[in-house]
Amino acid sequence: MKILTAILVKNPRSVTTKYGPKIVADCKLENGEEVTLWQPENSQIINYDNGSKISLTLDGKGKYHFLEGGNTQAIAPKIEPTNHKLSNTQKKEIASYIEQQKDLLAFCWQQACSIDDIQSEDTIQKMAVTLYLSAQRKFDLA
Repeated sequence: MKILTAILVKNPRSVTTKYGPKIVADCKLENGEEVTLWQPENSQIINYDNGSKISLTLDGKGKYHFLEGGNTQAIAPKIEPTNHKLSNTQKKEIASYIEQQKDLLAFCWQQACSIDDIQSEDTIQKMAVTLYLSAQRKFDLA
């Protein structure tokens, strides 16, 4: 599996296919190649705008996938304005969630560091993020 950086050339959009709802995102890779991503309807890529840098994976079958939480720069997610203040209970719930996610990411980092064949910190970081995202998906932690 390869991890690549791409730039969105259009805002991602929702479409209905014969396989159900999907999100389509047109991207340009660093080498200039343009690719189209077909993501599940719950993909966070929908929150990114034209011009955002994103991380992609290229699997063994030659298919590209959005790497949620990938190490990217200049990401510009859409932020909806809120007109309400958080209660103390909500603030505590958010803090607790962040603490749990931090612990999970730290554990994934330790596991990636324990792999003998990985020596570069960049590769360790990418492996840790991959483990983190895989755990979130498998156990529905997001």
